Amino acid sequence: MESKETLQTISSDGVKVTFDYYKSPHINCPILILCHQAGYSRGEYIETAEYLTQLGFSCIAIDQRSGNEVNDIKNQTALDAHSKGKSLQYVDAVPDIEAAIAYADKEFPHAKKVLVGSSYSSSLAIILGVKHAKSLTAVASFSPGEYFTYEGNTVAEWAKELKLPIFITSAKGEVSGWKNIFSNAASETKVGYEPQGNGIHGSRNLWSSTTNHVEYRNAFESFLESLNLFEF
Repeated sequence: MESKETLQTISSDGVKVTFDYYKSPHINCPILILCHQAGYSRGEYIETAEYLTQLGFSCIAIDQRSGNEVNDIKNQTALDAHSKGKSLQYVDAVPDIEAAIAYADKEFPHAKKVLVGSSYSSSLAIILGVKHAKSLTAVASFSPGEYFTYEGNTVAEWAKELKLPIFITSAKGEVSGWKNIFSNAASETKVGYEPQGNGIHGSRNLWSSTTNHVEYRNAFESFLESLNLFEF
């Protein structure tokens, strides 16, 4: 069983960002920063983080202010942001994800870091992969789409500036929704995984309750292995 702590950091606009830190026993192991889908919380990654920790990764699973509850885990960041009168739209979660990146930079300066998004946060992960390329090693995006514009640009337009390696996948029926984003990505290393089975929306494709989760896990693991994250 993984070692887990629930911690907090502060966003640039003063919101308390709650996250679960799952610690791998490996020294200077890579860090996966895990961001949830709409209406959810860090509880999206209870099982997934345990699985990833067993592979040797440490994980930071965050609550973003645009979210609510899943797997009996209430979104504490959303509650704090609401209490402070902050807007809770998708793009308003950017400072929360940035706070997690900053925390990882400070606490684990020598670790390689991969930003993982689910649904709306997978689109934000692409944008933040551009804005924080110096801090991150790669981006993984589960079910991205054009859910919003950010600073006047679509997600596909942001992808044109993405140089980091990227992994994109989704339910089979959602593939057409990210093809343009994928083709626009400037990354030399990019993997667009189209599943054999139907799958489901977001990072829940990694849940054991998803019928064809094994193919998603295998594809994701292959991408992570290609990055040589454990080489220092």
